[in-house]
Amino acid sequence: MRMYLRIVNDSIAQAWGQMVGNKLRTFLSLLGITIGIFCIISVLSSVESLEQNIRSSFERLGDDVLYVNKFPWAEDPGMNYWKYSRRPNLDYSDYQAVHTRMQTAGSASLSTTVGMRTLKQGGNNTRAFVIAVTERYEDILSIELEDGRFFTLMEHQQGTPRAVIGYDVAENIFVGRDPIGQTIKMGGLAVQVIGIIQRSGNDLINPVNFDRGVLITHNFGRRIANLNATSYFGTQLIVKAGDEVSIEDLRDELTSTLRAHRRLKPLEDDNFSINELSLLTNILNNFFGILNLVGIVIGGFAILVGIFSVANIMFVSVRERTNIIGIKKALGATRSVLLFEILLESIILCLIGGIIGLLFVFGALQLIGHFLEFEMILTFRMIFWGVSLSVLIGVLSGIIPAFVAAKMDPVKAIRG
Repeated sequence: MRMYLRIVNDSIAQAWGQMVGNKLRTFLSLLGITIGIFCIISVLSSVESLEQNIRSSFERLGDDVLYVNKFPWAEDPGMNYWKYSRRPNLDYSDYQAVHTRMQTAGSASLSTTVGMRTLKQGGNNTRAFVIAVTERYEDILSIELEDGRFFTLMEHQQGTPRAVIGYDVAENIFVGRDPIGQTIKMGGLAVQVIGIIQRSGNDLINPVNFDRGVLITHNFGRRIANLNATSYFGTQLIVKAGDEVSIEDLRDELTSTLRAHRRLKPLEDDNFSINELSLLTNILNNFFGILNLVGIVIGGFAILVGIFSVANIMFVSVRERTNIIGIKKALGATRSVLLFEILLESIILCLIGGIIGLLFVFGALQLIGHFLEFEMILTFRMIFWGVSLSVLIGVLSGIIPAFVAAKMDPVKAIRG
């Protein structure tokens, strides 16, 4: 053990001597390793950060929720547009059928996008998208409030002119004043603000971003707009599974309930689409897989150059120490000891280049995160892969020079 510790110490000293004694050569040799590690780890870390950000947005909606729309999420809307556009719009009767008949549904809600409306309060006004919703909408989508409350059951049933507004909407028209209990004008009607939705934050993709939105009850929405009018993704029926109910069982009962309600014959196709978030995550998996592959290919070329560069510096190092290697072998140094020594020196050089690359990755991610305004992180897993890759590069770069040194004839080596 003491012998190997001495070898490690000597290898570190020799690696440092190579770097100090041949600065330009060392810089050019390690540049490929640094660039390669930077390219691979920066791309993989960026993709991982983006993926975590997007997935966390979807996870807040839960994996036990189904979304009924006219159009399927898994298809390009333009391919079969006329087929799907001829489907009947989702309406309140569909919601009632699901709400009253289904046994596997824990809760259900209907949401209809009324559209952009101008909101006025005093001398201030702003544009916001208005969504009319039924009961339990906020529970299913896990919407949190900054202040105030959601609608009561009576307000839903009576269509009381109440509104829950987004954070940015409150900031724009109330400018530092408390909006709760205040009245805003929407389409000439006075609407009382009862709640403020918590700010959505800086997620890259936020499927429930209500910062510039306004929620009203479905029955009140019917007073200010034709909610049965044809719309693309305007109306959506959201169904959440009950306790200990699988998503497959929920889908089966939801399909049969809607088919029965719409009186579809057994051989007729469904005239609605049932979607779930896994469809979107599968698409994201393919997208992120391509990005990872691009990063690996780009970094791979840089690392290939780095391997040859470090191999070259190791060949030069072995040639410069030919006499020393011959003396070590004459004194009893075995091939395995010399092999270990040269390999360790190569690994140390590559680790230095890899660590420099990881430092550049950390700085780049912080810079990107600052401009994109969401967190970009260098995870321990990425650091582990960066260090492991550096070690692998060191082994590949030093294996041939190490074998050359280990096979040297001691007499010829001492003569030089």
